[in-house]
Amino acid sequence: MEYIFITITHVTHSHCTLLGQPYSMTKSSPFQNNFVVFYCNRKIRTPQFKVSPKVEFFFETQLRNNEVFDSPEAFFFRPYFTYNLLDELQVGISTEYHKHFEYDESFTNQTSREEFRIDLQAILSQNIDWVKVQHRYRYEFRNVNSYGGNRMRYRLQITVPINKREFSKGTLFFNTNNEFFINSKPNLEFDQNRFYSAFGYHFTQGLNMQLGYLFVSKPDKNLNRIQIFITQKLDFTRN
Repeated sequence: MEYIFITITHVTHSHCTLLGQPYSMTKSSPFQNNFVVFYCNRKIRTPQFKVSPKVEFFFETQLRNNEVFDSPEAFFFRPYFTYNLLDELQVGISTEYHKHFEYDESFTNQTSREEFRIDLQAILSQNIDWVKVQHRYRYEFRNVNSYGGNRMRYRLQITVPINKREFSKGTLFFNTNNEFFINSKPNLEFDQNRFYSAFGYHFTQGLNMQLGYLFVSKPDKNLNRIQIFITQKLDFTRN
């Protein structure tokens, strides 16, 4: 099935992040009700003070709807603390709260389940000429309805500027990544795989937009998504 998703991402350096990553309900036909739209543009206030360039603290929050303004699918809130060990290596830790909503076939009866996570993360960045390569390793300690279940994630991402050799105002770029998920507890097993490719454009140094395709492969189903990402960064580390 194919769906249209709109995601608005708001990022502030040193740091406040509003991040939306869409997720679809498998309804009866492609483009049912024309569009499935998710967006998140609530603003979290960030203290305006100068911090070490090695330290970042930000928030991510997300509300997913099955329809434009109703039928919630999921919500999460995640504060993240990261530290740049090297120019190429960043480590981080996060605690998360998730709430998932599920519906019956008539889409009228709603149930919900809660999940708590602690994430450990490492990001290794490489520059090969003008190409950016990123390796993201994440380990999740998950607690779903009082039951534990840990998960490992690895994402390889490649970003290539098209009309310039740098990422600045006016840069058209191509971004692709693949993320592999493995459940490690209680049993070692495949969870899902996400493949994403998109074209993007930098309107300013801190504002860019991506239009792309995401394919999600799970043991019981596959999901196809068209996504629009809008990212704005506000830097409060400057005087």
